[in-house]
Amino acid sequence: MPKLEYPANFEGGLLGARCKEDIQHREVYLYIPYKMLISVKKTKEHAVLAPIIDAHPEVFGEEREDSWEQVVLALRLIYEFTLGKEGYWYPYLRMMPDVEFTCSWEDFELEMTQDT
Repeated sequence: MPKLEYPANFEGGLLGARCKEDIQHREVYLYIPYKMLISVKKTKEHAVLAPIIDAHPEVFGEEREDSWEQVVLALRLIYEFTLGKEGYWYPYLRMMPDVEFTCSWEDFELEMTQDT
């Protein structure tokens, strides 16, 4: 990564990446190996998950809503989480912050999110 500085330290103790030179339009400056991706395509081809997705188009079908891709990816994350320490993604999943789902919110909390 000759055009990027990593790790780069920023104010407030933030850590990230910083450009050392201009990056041209469509210039490749970072590669991510395919095996490091969790994608809709890979999930729909997964040996365990593909049959589930195919059997339930009412949940995972592309005609469902705009959010069907997120539902497919959520299924993949749940599956990977169930593998525990044996799973490839375990170290990453351990680092994820705790999430509070809106289905656990009280009515007054949900009302606060409504546009008035």
